[in-house]
Amino acid sequence: MSFSRGWKSLWMVVVLAGTMSCGGYNYLLPMANQGSDDALYESALKLVDVRDYDGAIAKIASMTSSGQSRKDVTLTRAGAYAGKCGLDFLSFVSGAQGSGAPFLLFMTGFTSATVNVTHCQTAQSIIEGYGTTGAARLGTLGGTLGNNVNTFMAVLGMAKIGAQLSGVADTNPRDGTVDPAFDACAMTQPQIAQVGTGFALILDNFATISATLAGANSNAIAAVSAQCGAVMPNPCSITDPTDPSWANPVVQLAISGLVKSSSLGIQNCNNANPLTCCP
Repeated sequence: MSFSRGWKSLWMVVVLAGTMSCGGYNYLLPMANQGSDDALYESALKLVDVRDYDGAIAKIASMTSSGQSRKDVTLTRAGAYAGKCGLDFLSFVSGAQGSGAPFLLFMTGFTSATVNVTHCQTAQSIIEGYGTTGAARLGTLGGTLGNNVNTFMAVLGMAKIGAQLSGVADTNPRDGTVDPAFDACAMTQPQIAQVGTGFALILDNFATISATLAGANSNAIAAVSAQCGAVMPNPCSITDPTDPSWANPVVQLAISGLVKSSSLGIQNCNNANPLTCCP
């Protein structure tokens, strides 16, 4: 199967929008009216190809309201924001399949990227227009597209964790190793919320990506999910970074503990329950 050029540089164009056909043929034929929605979208896809995400977003913004509301356009826009966050799907997922603790692998995926966690959050918010849970998106989008979108959300959750940890724990230099001075237990509430919402996105859409992860990491994430369920409120189920639960010390300590753990996180706490790694 040969996919059109959208796949080559930004997977979301094909995996999410689902509008590119196989065999190298692009249904977006050259348009006589270069100001039409189809022509502007074609230009946006070309800009995505060369990782000009700002240019692609601007082209989409030039479309009519009805054009911008199309599913393929909306999902491509979300993909462009994920690119602005620093997510390169192919290399990121390849790295996530390696050995090592999951959060460390996610962080390492951003060693060569310009990181901006805000754009990951924007991508999440765009997709949540189709539902704030995986089940809701399946109901809105149907099985095939809904599962593809939920796969995106799971990987975006990994990216949120990786981008946030890269920005606070791997800064001097950014080389995939944890800065000696970093202490997960001293993370700020906004930093904790980005990591926590990222993990919640992974768990909410876990069925779509569990096979992508190494077996040990998939098992570790599933085990922590069960441990999270014993905490009230559940610190691993909050996908909204503005949720008031992030001010709860129990939630903050639990997510900080995950980051400090050796089984899931990026430091060396060996507690059987990684949620308890921060006192």
